Amino acid sequence: GGNMLLRGIAHEVQRIFIDSRAARSGGDHFIIQTFDTNEDRVRGRIEELQQSIRQYEKGMHVTLKAGVSFSDGSEEDPTFVVDHAKLACVHTKQVFDKDIYFYDVELAKKAAFHQYVTSGFTEALERGYIKAYYQREVRALTGHNCGYEALARWIDPKFGFLSPADFIGTLESLHLIHKVDSFIVKKVCEDYCMLLEKGEPIVPVSINLSRLDFELCNIIEVIESFCRGIRDGGYHAGVYSYQNFVKFNKLPHEILTPHTFWFASYTKYNKLPDFAWPYDMWQFTDHGSVSGIRGVVDMNAVF
Repeated sequence: GGNMLLRGIAHEVQRIFIDSRAARSGGDHFIIQTFDTNEDRVRGRIEELQQSIRQYEKGMHVTLKAGVSFSDGSEEDPTFVVDHAKLACVHTKQVFDKDIYFYDVELAKKAAFHQYVTSGFTEALERGYIKAYYQREVRALTGHNCGYEALARWIDPKFGFLSPADFIGTLESLHLIHKVDSFIVKKVCEDYCMLLEKGEPIVPVSINLSRLDFELCNIIEVIESFCRGIRDGGYHAGVYSYQNFVKFNKLPHEILTPHTFWFASYTKYNKLPDFAWPYDMWQFTDHGSVSGIRGVVDMNAVF
């Protein structure tokens, strides 16, 4: 099935792009070099290819995605044009309503920014450009502050303020996300120790973790190593598997330890401490009803 499909696609590529050069670059990826620089004609050929491969599906649903980059002849290395076409193709996989994308100025800016994040991340950590920002958490039942969420913020000398949406995805794709999450854990522990030394009041703080943290490093050991200072003050950290976050709070050691795992779902309600209610706003708004949200909040109060 799969081999026949690839051979069928190759046949259609040769037929439709008869005046072009084509090669299979690996897997189900093909590279086509055409001398036609008219965008409408190139798009028309790709759409014809999309329709023609239907005959080879044999019960499979195949979607052909294409990225296109035009060369003006000024490139020092022709592989740059291929790389740009690949970026445009990857972009189509992130946009559901487009199967064909032409490399443009906006995509070039995104690519440049992606490269900046890639090359500048280590320096940003070392020079303190990446900081822990504490965002208030308010309890829905009372409206009172019940803790903080520590978020990563990148204050860059060139681009200024960068929110997590600007760089977290890039770091995850590069498998570097565990470094920034470990840094945030360390920073929160340092701030906790400073407050303890000053005798200042302490409130719960949560830190979001990526699932990749558990694959790229031993995140439990990382948390353990940074928590030694705050544990001396009677504070402990719990790793909650439901949303992958760390929560710091003053609790008896037998209730919450660095190796405590909690689970929660709509069908199984485990009683959690007040500060660790496991339902997020996405789940609330998925019901599309304010009264539904209020009902879930009230239901949690019963537990």
